[in-house]
Amino acid sequence: MSMTNWTVAFFSLVLAQGAAAAATDGDSARNNWLMMVTTENTDPAKAAEFNDWYDNVDVPDVLKVPGYERARRGVEQRISEFAPTESQKDPLRYVALYDIKSVAIDKTIIDMLMASWGMEKSHHSTDLLKVTERVYFHQYGLAHSTPNRKPPKANQYIYMARFDCCRDSIAARGFDVWYDQKYVPAVLASAGFTRVSRYKLYRVLMDHPVKMPGFLSVVELAADSSAQAAQNVREVRTRLSVADQANLPVVEESRSMFLQIKDATR
Repeated sequence: MSMTNWTVAFFSLVLAQGAAAAATDGDSARNNWLMMVTTENTDPAKAAEFNDWYDNVDVPDVLKVPGYERARRGVEQRISEFAPTESQKDPLRYVALYDIKSVAIDKTIIDMLMASWGMEKSHHSTDLLKVTERVYFHQYGLAHSTPNRKPPKANQYIYMARFDCCRDSIAARGFDVWYDQKYVPAVLASAGFTRVSRYKLYRVLMDHPVKMPGFLSVVELAADSSAQAAQNVREVRTRLSVADQANLPVVEESRSMFLQIKDATR
């Protein structure tokens, strides 16, 4: 995990603040965290080299850090309804999602920073990596899943929606009710979807301003193709009532679809 000068500023900030862990809705989720790292490959002609380094060097190094339990990587699927046409000219994005179990997340973050320095000293970094987002989230409430199994030949996709919804406590409560009682059931009743988890923003670790909505929804689904995965997402939206469909654009800040290319555990 390549380092930049944001690490020094963050390290000092954590030591000065001693920030407390954010609250969640369930004891079973209290110690569950997520690190999301969005990246670009600086040389598209070396995609194989970039992915080999990420899968076989970086991911194993990160999973050695105490608390880091699972790593999933995905490559962006250029689907017009999830991204403006002009953005499709930008470099292809990759995402890495790291599931973390920690009772002291700030210490865990510092452990990750120290490990990153060690990786650089061991020459485990690469010039092909450009980090565009590095964000920590706290699991918000329980994850919801179905017993559906992935068909043998289906691909695994990660659909992520970012929600910017809650200007005050009343809006927050209303969003919680809508998400749990309307959105999640619509997801789990639609074809291909197996699991949906919601996360609350905890800390952005970048040395430049990055706009980040307050909530992230991570949805796992299986489909034969990205086109089929996109169709499955459309089915979710049609399952919502007319009023709920009208409200979606108000709270959804952005949507992304990634083809999962790596799933590793400690």
